Amino acid sequence: MIIPAYNAESFLERAVCSVYATGYPNVEVVIVDDGSTDGTRRLAAELARRHPGSCRVLRHPGNARLGVSASRNLGIRQSASEWVCFLDADDAYLTNRFRFLQCPIDSVGNEDHRSSPNVAAVYGLSVVCRDGDGESDERWGSNNGSLFGIRESLASEELLGELLGGRTWAVSAITIRRNELMSVGLFPEKFAIAEDCHLWVRLVAQKLVVAGPLDEPCSVYYRHASNTFELSLKNRIHYIDAMLDALNVLKRSKSRVVPMAELRQHVHGYARRVLAAARVEERRSVARRILSIAAAHGAWRLLLDAALVRAVAASLLRMRMSRAPR
Repeated sequence: MIIPAYNAESFLERAVCSVYATGYPNVEVVIVDDGSTDGTRRLAAELARRHPGSCRVLRHPGNARLGVSASRNLGIRQSASEWVCFLDADDAYLTNRFRFLQCPIDSVGNEDHRSSPNVAAVYGLSVVCRDGDGESDERWGSNNGSLFGIRESLASEELLGELLGGRTWAVSAITIRRNELMSVGLFPEKFAIAEDCHLWVRLVAQKLVVAGPLDEPCSVYYRHASNTFELSLKNRIHYIDAMLDALNVLKRSKSRVVPMAELRQHVHGYARRVLAAARVEERRSVARRILSIAAAHGAWRLLLDAALVRAVAASLLRMRMSRAPR
């Protein structure tokens, strides 16, 4: 259980207490202090003292702030458990978080997760709340406005299509076998946005990832002013950047379970949808940025995609005409 924490003094105790409230035996909690300047270090040390032998605190050399991906990766490398899971310091687990370890796998048959070595990871749902009042945030819901995640049990190709279409799960709602995580590679530290989706795409493209119980959420994703991610065109550009980088990593993989042609098709389709949204909002810079990113990643098939080129040209022409003096 990896908890990266940066200036999380207001939230960290809630997060750690929620882990122990699950009642899961032999839990290993690793708090990674990412160069905090508030009371996070003191609080983390106190929490470790309360739970000797099962909770410890790590820091980067020189107490540097290296970001959430480097912090998660440090925790992964220093952990020893068979299963690895994550919890951002401002989120929380629900008491049923580890129920999947005692129930059948929906998409693999009547095998137990613990006895099925082919299963690399299990995903679930989170409930979305505004921090402080416990109310659901309808901007971030799926079908009913209060759940975040992929609500269906899907085969690998369908699941990858959802991820490459912009749907995902909260980082607190996936559990991964440590050896499988090490084999596909950890979180990419060069990305500050969509770094988790980069890993999920690589994981699903190469390993068996299945749904856990989807009848109820297993974690709480709290929304507040300091959350990193927002649903915006700017962040969708970052998502495209991360996905194209993931494709380049997957080109070198010999254990793909999804063909590269299908991977490219999904990413190209997502890029077109972002361009369509840019046209509606008259954001000319978005089109140029997408093409620049594609060129940087050597995504020539995307650059030479006739439909995409026409969409970019039409977008630029329409914006230019709408701004021309009359």
